[in-house]
Amino acid sequence: MIDIHNNCEEQLTGINVTSTSFELLDKFFENPYASIPNLQYSLKRNYPVIQRAIKNLVEVGFIKEYTIGKRNKFYVADDILDILEK
Repeated sequence: MIDIHNNCEEQLTGINVTSTSFELLDKFFENPYASIPNLQYSLKRNYPVIQRAIKNLVEVGFIKEYTIGKRNKFYVADDILDILEK
């Protein structure tokens, strides 16, 4: 898991992101799935800030977006979830 974290940090550094993206990265290692409202609550940030950071993590391939119903989106770090399920 350390290799996954380091690789993602390196990719995020390469695309010049804000510190919130790195905070979200750490949050996904604590819990490999989350919604934007949950992340807003835990990080005390507004929706657009969390949304931008999520976009960065999706861009580097660390998390994927899933939708339940029409509007309920959540994000999953599949590689981390796979390791935890073993």
